[in-house]
Amino acid sequence: MNLSIIRTVVEVSKSKSFQDAAFSLNYTPAVVSKHVARAEEELGVKLFFRGNKASAVSMTPECEAIIEDLDQICRSWERAENSLEYVRNSARSNTVRIGLGMRTWSDLEDEIIADFIQHSPDITVELSHGYAGDLLNSMSQGRLDGVFLTTMGDLSEQNLSTLSANSSDYSFIRVAENSRMYMAISERHELAKKDEAEFWEFRDFTIAFNSDKLISGKLQKLTPFLELSRKYGIKLNYSYLPTTDASAYRIAKNTDLAIPVPANNIKYDGIKYVRLKDWEIPFVTYFVFINGHNTPAFARFCRSVEACAGAEK
Repeated sequence: MNLSIIRTVVEVSKSKSFQDAAFSLNYTPAVVSKHVARAEEELGVKLFFRGNKASAVSMTPECEAIIEDLDQICRSWERAENSLEYVRNSARSNTVRIGLGMRTWSDLEDEIIADFIQHSPDITVELSHGYAGDLLNSMSQGRLDGVFLTTMGDLSEQNLSTLSANSSDYSFIRVAENSRMYMAISERHELAKKDEAEFWEFRDFTIAFNSDKLISGKLQKLTPFLELSRKYGIKLNYSYLPTTDASAYRIAKNTDLAIPVPANNIKYDGIKYVRLKDWEIPFVTYFVFINGHNTPAFARFCRSVEACAGAEK
């Protein structure tokens, strides 16, 4: 059984869904099904009880008996890859590779990186943009040195573990916190005459949430909005759209769609940002990296991040 098949079995056991496992591994669901079938054929046992729309995939007793060993194989291989990458990095000690999440509303990370480049011209900074889970996986595989991550609420090992198996190996610097929330809506709507409003005033809107898998998944993004809906006794109407893309704002410009964003610094024609007066959940930006990763260039970058974090406080 090759490593790709083992990784697929482990990911299905964690996500309890062939579809979600395919998303995490960047495979098609058909490839995931093929890998699981191949593993079952080679081992001679059934590994999963297939779910349906009403129930998740679950492990068979045979799978439960071996899944920790399979997971350990993946971890051991990742450690071997990391060790090899560390040796490679020693030859390029004047380079730091940083991951940036998909966002349109925050420029704090850009300010930190620009300040570092300005004061450390002898160090090359390589940037990669992507979704949180993909960036953390790249870091665990030694392709990135650190990742800027913004979460709704505090970061913990538990919600990091939804994105990476090696979350216990991470350290993070708390960079900044923002407790504001705005609703981006069409300027043509009556509510756009206000600069601030309470959540119940958006009861006739459909709330758009980004469709990527962020920290703790879609449920965490919905939870505070569901709580506000219950508070006011209204129904939460929502949909998933690529809210980091201008296309979502074009839709909002012509419909009763509201896009929640923590800042109002990006301007779109025909869009008004109305601040939620009753929003209480902070958005926190962290710089995440793997314990023990301490090349001189990266150590200098971390000191720069810490200095910027101290200035924010």
